Amino acid sequence: CRSLEGAIFECDKELFRLTESHQRLIKQRFKQSQNLREFIRELREITEHAMTTAAQISFAFGELKSSSTKRSGKFPDINTQNRSPVSFRKLMAQLDAIGWSSIKSIDNNLSKLTVEMEDSNERKHQIRIIIPSTWPSDHARALMDIPVTKGEDPEDTKGGTLPSILRRCRSRFDTYHDFWRAVEDIDQHTCVLEPLNASRSCTTRRIVLQRHCSVQLEIDPHRPMGLCEIRFLGSEEFTGALMQKLNRNATKWRADQLPRKNLEDLLEIKFPEARATETEDFELECSICYSYRLEPAAGSSEAGETPDRICDDVKCGRPFHRSCLVEWLRAIPTTQQSFQTLFGKCPYCQNSITVDIGTGRLK
Repeated sequence: CRSLEGAIFECDKELFRLTESHQRLIKQRFKQSQNLREFIRELREITEHAMTTAAQISFAFGELKSSSTKRSGKFPDINTQNRSPVSFRKLMAQLDAIGWSSIKSIDNNLSKLTVEMEDSNERKHQIRIIIPSTWPSDHARALMDIPVTKGEDPEDTKGGTLPSILRRCRSRFDTYHDFWRAVEDIDQHTCVLEPLNASRSCTTRRIVLQRHCSVQLEIDPHRPMGLCEIRFLGSEEFTGALMQKLNRNATKWRADQLPRKNLEDLLEIKFPEARATETEDFELECSICYSYRLEPAAGSSEAGETPDRICDDVKCGRPFHRSCLVEWLRAIPTTQQSFQTLFGKCPYCQNSITVDIGTGRLK
């Protein structure tokens, strides 16, 4: 038989797809074979192994697809070409271990899936898992809807098996039990103006006090039972009296009591409940554009901006959208800018007001 020195190996698309995950082995055998007959024998063995593996995968996946369709009625047409047979088998085994009833969505490349799980307190959470085509050599990532502070990451990037990743997610969920208990109590027993549909990561609540008056709370996810950040919005005549009560009673805050109950005790009030309140009666219009909620940015899933910036002058106390205030100040020739901060005059009382261009935070 003739030597393969200087020879070139070509094949059709079907054979290439079948043996794609074995290309390095085929190239190695092509270089090492002494003649064409020896290489053809090696190629046949590799091809037969690939066909057997493909048949096993196809059967296994067919069973999974059939059982999932019975449960949910939907299952994507999976593209297995971007994963090696070994990777595919491992992934299927781990998805089996998770349980297909827990998988709420999956893409056709098996690279993105959403898993629903309960924490130790029976709260349901959805976790988005990103699985690279090079998995398990490269780590999968899990994205969680959890409150994070500066320097923290809502992702799990430590790798390991998918079940082990979910166990770590569950442990992390459990650390926020008191935080979620605190915000759930607020949602259930007060009239919340903002946000409309709070995610599990949201740490703020804007609560109705009375007509044209509300209070915005910022709950520390790591100290949810401690004294939270409190900001009153609305008429100085009403909010000023509440601020005095808060300052007078702040030392009476109890760490063993939920924030909502603490606030009612310290402010000597009872929050209006959602079922007895029309939120439209408590919405403060922006004093520049005279609207409450702006249109959300194109493609954004979040609700539009609402007026949460108040003039610091107690005699004024006008509310503004951040973006409206920034635009107004930029149009005034006397407004000055230092780095990301605008220094100007309130559109109504003409007292000094500053706003950070990046976040719109009044100072």
